[in-house]
Amino acid sequence: MADLDVRRHGGIALSASLPLRILIDVSGPPPAAPEPVAPLGETPRERARRHGRRGRLYAWALLLVGAVVVLVALAVANTRQVELSWVVGSAHASVVWIIIGSAILGWLLGIATSIIFRARTRMPRRRPPA
Repeated sequence: MADLDVRRHGGIALSASLPLRILIDVSGPPPAAPEPVAPLGETPRERARRHGRRGRLYAWALLLVGAVVVLVALAVANTRQVELSWVVGSAHASVVWIIIGSAILGWLLGIATSIIFRARTRMPRRRPPA
């Protein structure tokens, strides 16, 4: 006879003989309710957040592709040589290289300025009392 014992550690023990007999322990306190399980799917808020993030990523990708297209068009349209006049001399360079070099120099100077301003306007550190 098969015994289905629910008393043992809250689990089920099954013996090999048939027919099936169920033994239930009613002497102790009732078993605790199982922990609620989170749903396998996502909530509408999580789904909206995920779709919003995806939209922002597509917008950034589109902006990056547009910037590359503009940069290539700028390079194609400005291939002629021009004269750069320095204080102590002059040089010849393509217009596109002058524009790209100026953009990179401006970007680096902007980063340096930001670092300097942040360092000078940071709150002073407080020393711990001795």
